[in-house]
This record gives sequence, C-alpha cells and structure tokens, in this order.
Amino acid sequence: GIQPSGGEAAPEKKGYCGFYVRCPSSSELVVTLFVGSVRKGPIRTSFDGNAAKGLPEFCSLREQLADSEDIVCGVEVHNPALADDVQVKVIALPSPIAV
Repeated sequence: GIQPSGGEAAPEKKGYCGFYVRCPSSSELVVTLFVGSVRKGPIRTSFDGNAAKGLPEFCSLREQLADSEDIVCGVEVHNPALADDVQVKVIALPSPIAV
C-alpha cells in the first residue's frame, strides 16, 4: 500500500511516500506502480515469503497534491495470465497530508 511516511523503510527524503505491494509467496509479476502522475515500471519482481516489494522513496506527495485535494494511486499488472489472481485497488487520500 501507499504509506505517506514511507512505512516499511522510512524515506530519507522528507515528504516522500513509500509504495509497497504484497502478493502470495512464489508469485512473479511485472507491475507498474503509480501515484498521481508519477509512474515507476514496468518492474519484474518475485515474491518469496511474506515480504512486501516496493520503493521507500516513491515520490513527493506534496508535488502530487499541488493541483488537487485527491490523488489516484494504483498498480498495473502487465502479465495478463496472472492478472486474475491480483486485486487492484485505487485509493484516494484526502488532503491535507502533513508531509
């Protein structure tokens, strides 16, 4: 999920959010993560155990909230054979967020 404070590994850059995805063990996905207009991917990753995969310094939330009170975040799954096994959620974070 999206974590304004960085979450799993707190970001060193103040005001940056972390973005992590967790899938069943032994899963392999190609994903693109997005927060507002910032996109990272496609990224190929394998999930082993219960650990989440992601980026601790994904983007600056303040920059993404500059023109709106809402922000759209999500995950695009690029391998259709596995897409049925993945739940995709869109989350709108209300403003203001202390960053």
